[in-house]
Amino acid sequence: TVLAGVAEEVPTLDLDDLSALADSDDEHPAKPWMMPGLFRLGETLIVTGVEGLGKSTFLRQSAVCVASGLHPFTGLRDDMPDGPRRVLVVDLQEDEIDLAHEMRALRRSAGQAYRRGMLKATSRPQGMNLLEPRDQRWLRSLLAGHHPELVVMGPLVRLYRSTGGRSRYDEDLVD
Repeated sequence: TVLAGVAEEVPTLDLDDLSALADSDDEHPAKPWMMPGLFRLGETLIVTGVEGLGKSTFLRQSAVCVASGLHPFTGLRDDMPDGPRRVLVVDLQEDEIDLAHEMRALRRSAGQAYRRGMLKATSRPQGMNLLEPRDQRWLRSLLAGHHPELVVMGPLVRLYRSTGGRSRYDEDLVD
């Protein structure tokens, strides 16, 4: 079906053709998975929803699992063929004590699968403004010091603190 005013047809591939293309293309292998079946290395994943749905809990659980080489949905090591990955958690909501309490049970659940040094975390409940050079330098320094393969950071609204003299975060900037 051609829509009124549309001059050209957009090419599409059938599912079987896509599968055949993936099987035949040895020069361009798929990017490796960060979390198999969820997202690939180098991709960005943003988890959104209203307050209280458990977004931060889900992201912390995922961070501990990835750092332990366990798939966050299955809990199996076999589902994470590349093993543990270096993870950095930047919590822009909880203070250090509350973050420690949140992470303690997750650490216990990981058990022997977690190796010391694979997950680093920092707390910055005052948030930051990624539009400000000082905060950009802080984040670059943090990343350079830890070389994470996965960064878990949020909540998003605390990445763009208003510079207009208000103490509240400007949610309009992230909508």
